[in-house]
Amino acid sequence: MERAVADFLRHLEHERRCSRHTLRAYATDLRQLLDHLRAGGRVPPPEAVGHREIRAFLAALAARGVGPRSRGRKVAAVRS
Repeated sequence: MERAVADFLRHLEHERRCSRHTLRAYATDLRQLLDHLRAGGRVPPPEAVGHREIRAFLAALAARGVGPRSRGRKVAAVRS
C-alpha cells in the first residue's frame, strides 16, 4: 500500500503537474489513512480498501475533532 501511495504521488507530480501544496495535502491525507489502517491491525492492498474502511477512517477523524470540510478533502484524496 505504501508503494501505491508513493506511485500515486509521483503520478500527481509528473503527470497531473499538481502544485507542491496539493501534493503535500494528498500525502498527508493518504498517510493518515495508512496510519488508521495500521492501527486497526491490517493494511489491505489498495483495491481492497472499501466503504467500510473509509467510513471507519472518517469516523475516527470526526472523533478527533476534524471538521467536515477537512474530512471531505481526505475523501477526495482517497478517491483520486
